[in-house]
Amino acid sequence: YGGPPPDLTHLLPDEDVYKVYSSRWIMLGYMSLLNLLSDWTCYSVAPIALLTKKAFGDVDPESLVTVFLGANAVASAMEPAILGRLGLRKTVLFGGFLLMLGSIVKSGGLRSLMMMKNEGGMTREEMLEEESEDITWRLFLGFFLVGLSQPLYQCTPAL
Repeated sequence: YGGPPPDLTHLLPDEDVYKVYSSRWIMLGYMSLLNLLSDWTCYSVAPIALLTKKAFGDVDPESLVTVFLGANAVASAMEPAILGRLGLRKTVLFGGFLLMLGSIVKSGGLRSLMMMKNEGGMTREEMLEEESEDITWRLFLGFFLVGLSQPLYQCTPAL
């Protein structure tokens, strides 16, 4: 530390050539959208705990966030192995698939659409009561799947 730093400019190439591909911006947009959707899932329940309890009944919003973050930690540890096995493209697609699956599960998925038909002769109130009985496990499973998905597109190396 007694003198000026050494001159390392001879190690640099004569011309700095950088090429930016437009497809990289598109990929960055996809990854950003996936991150937005997964974070939206996680952090949309804790700040509005009273509304979450009103909408979903006896569900602890903090527990949902804990399940999300726990699954996220597990997937973060597994991400390098998955990335090495599947490659970058398939890892990101797998993460997107888990995000989609978790979102479908926690929202009720196709079952909600099927209930609109009302082929069983039940009233709307009876159908809603029946659906609310199994909403807790769907919320926790959905949050778990979305938590597993996030590191698969968030922790990937730069393209």
